Amino acid sequence: ITVAPGPDNAPALIACDFDNNCLRRIVTHDNRPENVTTWAGSALGAPGLKDGRLQEALFDHPGGVATCPETGDLFVADTYNHAIRIL
Repeated sequence: ITVAPGPDNAPALIACDFDNNCLRRIVTHDNRPENVTTWAGSALGAPGLKDGRLQEALFDHPGGVATCPETGDLFVADTYNHAIRIL
């Protein structure tokens, strides 16, 4: 699992859910997971290649995430689309 700090400075991590073609937001409290939601990509696991708002974006097996410390942008390695996506 690849995780990165959330771009919104909330106590949360963003994780790639490779087989379900989405990104999960893991909200933490006292360094423990408290809530996990689908943050971007298809909640039904459908693969695709679509830019747009977080709920509209589609991925095909996202394999890694990283947060840019200067801008807060989140970079996603969209494996089977052979693309680096920026959120």
